Amino acid sequence: MASALTDNELLGMLDEERKKFSRSNEELMRHYVDELIARRVYPTHWPGPDPHARMRCWGAYWHLYREPLNCPHCNADLRDRKSGPPFKREIAHSDRRLDCTTHHSCPDCEKTWGRGG
Repeated sequence: MASALTDNELLGMLDEERKKFSRSNEELMRHYVDELIARRVYPTHWPGPDPHARMRCWGAYWHLYREPLNCPHCNADLRDRKSGPPFKREIAHSDRRLDCTTHHSCPDCEKTWGRGG
């Protein structure tokens, strides 16, 4: 079934299944992840959690870095090349009163930017 789908169709189906949470079909999601690993859509060479755990934590599109990929001030690469996606080198700063990230900073130049990039 899954082998007849494109990578994007399979990612979309996995994303929808994961969004169901308590009604999700764990066996079906494991099958989709295994298929994405076999197709080399999901990398397996990163240290830390395996692709199944990363998908459960960060969703079907965990293997893609989120923007911005470079510091808006010094253009430093913010992707974490040791741990792989979705991890980045940017530093998130939060406000306990607001219970959210308020801005980010670059580990290289230490300049900051707002949540939107």
